Amino acid sequence: QQRIAELKSKKSKERFGSAIPIQREEFIREVTNASKGNTFDSEEKDSKGDGQWVVVELFKDGIQESSRMTQLINELAKRQSATKFVRIRSTECVENWPDSNVPCLFLYNHGSLQHQVIGLNEFGGGDQSSVEKLEWVLGITYKLFTPSFAEDPFQEKFTMRRDFIHRKADDHPDDSDSDGDWD
Repeated sequence: QQRIAELKSKKSKERFGSAIPIQREEFIREVTNASKGNTFDSEEKDSKGDGQWVVVELFKDGIQESSRMTQLINELAKRQSATKFVRIRSTECVENWPDSNVPCLFLYNHGSLQHQVIGLNEFGGGDQSSVEKLEWVLGITYKLFTPSFAEDPFQEKFTMRRDFIHRKADDHPDDSDSDGDWD
């Protein structure tokens, strides 16, 4: 019975799984109130307020980095289904929001903005950004959740090829220093 209770608890926490597009008039309900953990369960007729992370992606069509962030957020939302992910057009969320600050993530909890992350640099930058790096930074740096893997994706993995190490001497011209300036 304890295992069944644990599975039910996990299932109730993992209720999202996608990035939900929202409009300005939905922001308070979908972000501010949701980040307070306020849910209304019709069976219990009670409001709960444990705090819930909500990741808000500010995007703008036609900006390459914004399109990349959208891809990453959509994939991460599937992996971290206990975290709520929403998307809103930048200028609909914040009037006159500069294009230079797109993409941007607002990280909400307990009813207020906790962190703001602008651009992809923190996640590897441009084509070097990945869902693993995004998950690692949000999980480890900002403590939104536990990443689904244990190895830091920013650590480069080096592998040596045996054929690279064992080259024939005649593969390279003589590199000896004949001018004698290395005393």
